[in-house]
Amino acid sequence: MITKKFGAWNNLIYQKEYCIWLGDKLGYNTYEDWYQIRLKTFLTNGGSRIGKYYHYSPYYFLKAVMPEYDWLPWLFPQVPRGTWNDKNVQKKYLLWLFNKLNLSQTSDWYRSEE
Repeated sequence: MITKKFGAWNNLIYQKEYCIWLGDKLGYNTYEDWYQIRLKTFLTNGGSRIGKYYHYSPYYFLKAVMPEYDWLPWLFPQVPRGTWNDKNVQKKYLLWLFNKLNLSQTSDWYRSEE
């Protein structure tokens, strides 16, 4: 049973061990691989406590257990509720999109696509 294998879910060390185990099971080799995960994958692999501790959000869970990586909530299949209400997230998204579109100055937002 997962809870016996990884101990108490209120311990971040055990949560990280669970995450490593699940990543190995799913064949995830990079942080970016985690962007494809859905809540259902956690729930069907013994991670139901993610609901209790992380508001049913893979983003919040991964952000807690792997804080060394700069997780971008909009790259997950489902963005956590309330994400777009945060002005800092809005700004970070626009900067990310600016770079992704290879824009070089703010006026480039207005250029027409050809």
